[in-house]
Amino acid sequence: MVLELVVVVGSVVLVVGRWLPEAVPGWLRSVRWGWWWRPGLGWPGSGCGGRCWWCWLPVAGRALPVPGFPALSGPFAVGTTVVQWSDPDRGEAAAPDGGDRRIVVVQLWYPAGAVGADAPRAQYLGRDRREADVVAALEAEYLGAPAFLLDGPPRAHTHAVFDAAPAAGGRFPVVLFSPGLGGLRTQNTAGAENLAGRGYVVAGVDHPYDSAAVVPADGRTVRTRISDEAAGRGATGSVCGPPTSGSSSHNSGASTTGGWTSGGWTSDGWR
Repeated sequence: MVLELVVVVGSVVLVVGRWLPEAVPGWLRSVRWGWWWRPGLGWPGSGCGGRCWWCWLPVAGRALPVPGFPALSGPFAVGTTVVQWSDPDRGEAAAPDGGDRRIVVVQLWYPAGAVGADAPRAQYLGRDRREADVVAALEAEYLGAPAFLLDGPPRAHTHAVFDAAPAAGGRFPVVLFSPGLGGLRTQNTAGAENLAGRGYVVAGVDHPYDSAAVVPADGRTVRTRISDEAAGRGATGSVCGPPTSGSSSHNSGASTTGGWTSGGWTSDGWR
């Protein structure tokens, strides 16, 4: 009960801190500008320093802004595109009516040729804003969180440029990123873009009925229908458990795969 109360109060403060106008008198201004406080200062006038966790609730107002992406560290610009691959001979076992064929929606990040500084940057979480809004809302629902907590990511844009011309120079090694239960192809976009800028092609895969939300080419929305129990992890499988360790290696003459699952943050490592 205490934890739930803390979450509710923190959520209320997050909304208030985000939307209050700047010209607000008195103590309310400290809610909006809570992000100015430095560690150890605590709530103004409280004298509690960093020992009172509730002193930092107003910081929640700046905890989930529109995400920014780290600068690319490689020599290439980055392009991205979304493709859909299907297997007409393979049924989709998780489909409610059993009539679907197996498809995957794949986003590719790749080394691109020179792109202009004013070239439109790719939408985060989807091909366009509509898809991003749908995916964010259903991911929040999957996580059991209020939808407004993820209203920032759909407004973000990444460094990549959709359908940019690939860089010259021949073949590039491929990294396959496969998110786990409830995961999204875009969840590691920053890492994918950084690898692409260093000369890799990264393929992030959305698995219909397994990912929290997938929007195929026909525009419908496919939600996850696989529970922790069905995945063999039990009803109490944690979504916040510690990651297991894994080794990593890169072979420029082969492909590399990696994946994480939110059902315990287990890792198959890098192969």
